[in-house]
Amino acid sequence: MRISEKLEAAAVDVNLRGGTVEEAIAELALLVSRSSDGRDADQLRERLMARERMLSTAMGAGIAFPHCISPQLSTPKFALGISHRGIDADAPDNKPVHIFFVVISPESDPEAHLESLAAASRVFSNPSVREKILAATRAEDAIMALADAEED
Repeated sequence: MRISEKLEAAAVDVNLRGGTVEEAIAELALLVSRSSDGRDADQLRERLMARERMLSTAMGAGIAFPHCISPQLSTPKFALGISHRGIDADAPDNKPVHIFFVVISPESDPEAHLESLAAASRVFSNPSVREKILAATRAEDAIMALADAEED
């Protein structure tokens, strides 16, 4: 799976404004909602936060993968948000999160959810990819950085 081909520019924010995980997830749920024919952003936000309350999705190295499944979707949807100041997200390395990559998958396809998370993990494990994404000033630049990484 190539996440760069499924990530829409409308679902990328290179300047998240929120200062908390909850605020960042609310912004990202709204992006997914807008890029998914007006799906209910509040329901998406609540599902993402329910998962986050179970255990932080911060992985360390400045990255978090908020994720959930939703009956609203028929295909996986992604969102990417960049917080330049960083957000405390209870990461295992105690460092702030700068990159949030959201995965929301259809309830009917749990395999797609695992595939999406695995693909995102592979791409974002590369420090140079994270640097390029943090340097992106436009959604298209961030998507191109992902596409370049998936080519390698």
